[in-house]
Amino acid sequence: MWQALSRTAQVASCSQIPYFATARFQTILRGGGVIRILVPAVVFQSVMFGGAYGSGREVVEYFSRFGELRGIAGVFTAAVVFSLVVSLSLDIARRASVFEYRQFLGLIAGRGWILFELLFLAMLLLVLAVNLAAGTEMLDLHWQVSRSVSSTLMVALIVMLIILGRRTIQGFMWLGSLLLMGLMITLPFLTPEFTVDSPGATTAPAETAVPAILSGARYALYNLICVPVLLYCARDLRTQGECILAGSLAGTAVVFPALLLHTAFSEGSPELLASSLPAIEWVAASGRPNFQAMYALVFFTMIINTLSGLLLGLNERIDAASPTKSGSGPSLRHGLVTLLVLALSALLARLGVIPLVAKGYGSVAWLVLPVFVLPLLWRFLTTLQPLAPLYQQTENADS
Repeated sequence: MWQALSRTAQVASCSQIPYFATARFQTILRGGGVIRILVPAVVFQSVMFGGAYGSGREVVEYFSRFGELRGIAGVFTAAVVFSLVVSLSLDIARRASVFEYRQFLGLIAGRGWILFELLFLAMLLLVLAVNLAAGTEMLDLHWQVSRSVSSTLMVALIVMLIILGRRTIQGFMWLGSLLLMGLMITLPFLTPEFTVDSPGATTAPAETAVPAILSGARYALYNLICVPVLLYCARDLRTQGECILAGSLAGTAVVFPALLLHTAFSEGSPELLASSLPAIEWVAASGRPNFQAMYALVFFTMIINTLSGLLLGLNERIDAASPTKSGSGPSLRHGLVTLLVLALSALLARLGVIPLVAKGYGSVAWLVLPVFVLPLLWRFLTTLQPLAPLYQQTENADS
């Protein structure tokens, strides 16, 4: 397993050496731009590492069910697609000096921005539902907390964080992400290997790698729905080379946990892959109750942080569009909006983690292609002059 992973990494790294060894990128690294290039990777990874990802359900659904090597091909495809789209988005945002959600969509899609807006709201409800379902199942599995009680607890915590404001939410998000990544990195060293009858006994892989590659592309597509919301991380990027490098690192950072979990699941049993919380079940195989409880606690914290972070963004978007802005301080309206959105998501969460990830994410994923990715590629390929005047023309035409 690990030998196959090592070979894949060697091939990927060797194919990139001629490009990243150019004088331009060496100048970037020498010029003190390392921190600003790493910011997009940190932002995208911390936002997209949600409940379905940390539970391992996404990894099984999109990668591990195809087998070890085919799953790695899917992970590599997801990294390439994500890196390409994020790199282009960062560069267009930098060239046009447009770092806000609405402005960026108006630049690349014109009046079609409303389609992306509707798609984002639908995806938001789905992501919230997946995280709520994962959180309630985890509490029921480890501490035998009923789902009604756990749902009430999660909603109360999220509303409290929303009222406390942006700084509190960001602090908990960074802390939770770092703790979760630290625990995940230690998993291969703490858990025993599972015994399977033969290689590939855990899955029913396809005859070719095409289905796994398409699954990896679909995984990247539905995650790309968050890109326009996170373009504030491109403010400090100065050149096209920095945008390409930053986007490539962001793509790598987003899929790296998936690669780690996939290689671990390759040693698992069919029962593990069928679990709604495979990562939690895998930790349980370590025979270390204290470590298992710690992982569950950090995982629950990460879910709360993901939900509160998304809802904070939604509330701030409402504030920006409303005549009376409530700012980042405590707001009764923020709490009411949060309760309403969580109530709608809780209805979806009753379906459970597995059908939501398998059907809901996949259905939304392909819609991202015509609504966001294709307009982005068209704008990038057809624009040879600076983008700032084009943005001004687009705004004048819309008004």
